[in-house]
Amino acid sequence: MFLALKKDRDAKKEIKMYPSVLVCLLVIVWTGIIFYDLRYRIIPDPLVLILLSLGLYQYFGEVEHFLCAAVLGTGGALLKIGIEKLLKRPSLGWGDVKLMAALGIGMTPDQLPFFLTGAGFAGCVWGTCHKIISKESTFPFAPSLILSFLLVVWYLC
Repeated sequence: MFLALKKDRDAKKEIKMYPSVLVCLLVIVWTGIIFYDLRYRIIPDPLVLILLSLGLYQYFGEVEHFLCAAVLGTGGALLKIGIEKLLKRPSLGWGDVKLMAALGIGMTPDQLPFFLTGAGFAGCVWGTCHKIISKESTFPFAPSLILSFLLVVWYLC
C-alpha cells in the first residue's frame, strides 16, 4: 500500500505514493495490529477497518485491487474452514482472514502468489521461533502477513 505500480495504456509503469500522513497512519495501524496479535492473540476489527478504508481511499475505482481483496478474503475463509474440518482443531483466526482481505486491496493479481508464498515462509520461520521460545503450539500470524505484504509491495513487484 505504500507504493503501487500502476500500468497505463502504453504499458509504462507509473509510481503512485501515499502522502506522508497516510504512510504514518499505515505504520500506526500495522504496529497496533502486530502488538494486539502478539499480546492478546486478536486482531481488532477497528484497525482492520481503518486499513481497509485507507486502501479504499487509495485504490477507489481500480478493479484489480478489489479483485485481490476478494480472492484473499474468500480464499482465506475457505482455507480456514477446510483446515479446521481436516485437522479438527482451530487454525487461522477470522482476524487473519479479514487482515488478508484488507491487505489484498494494496496488491495487484501478479503480486498474490509472492504474497502467499512469503506469508507461508515467514509464518513457518516465525512459528518455529515462537514455539522454541514460548513452548506454545499456536502463534500469531498477523506479523507474517504484514511482513510478506511489505516485502512484496516494496521490493519484489
